[in-house]
Amino acid sequence: MNFHVSTKIIVVQMFFTCILRGMREKEVEVYFDWAVQRIGGRTWKFTSPGRKGVADRIACLPDGQTWFVELKTKGGRLSELQKLFEMDMMLLRQNYACLWTKEQVDAFITTVSRDSR
Repeated sequence: MNFHVSTKIIVVQMFFTCILRGMREKEVEVYFDWAVQRIGGRTWKFTSPGRKGVADRIACLPDGQTWFVELKTKGGRLSELQKLFEMDMMLLRQNYACLWTKEQVDAFITTVSRDSR
């Protein structure tokens, strides 16, 4: 997939910024979105009016997998409602992941890419 040069520059800037001071949650989200697009998938910011605690993103992968993904920063924590949402997804046998770092995003992408083969 071809990305605009500006997208590549932003990701490189984010990478070096993260090394210097650690990632913010928004930066983890932007990196996750970029990583999913890189393998041909799409993500959407997920909000559910009237229901707090839902995952930050829905990721649809090119092999048909759909994931509910909560993104946090190192040191962040899940709220009680987010923990309930995670349990609901597990009980409903849905794909759910909570990712805290760039390295976990990379591992997630590697795993879902391998699972799709």
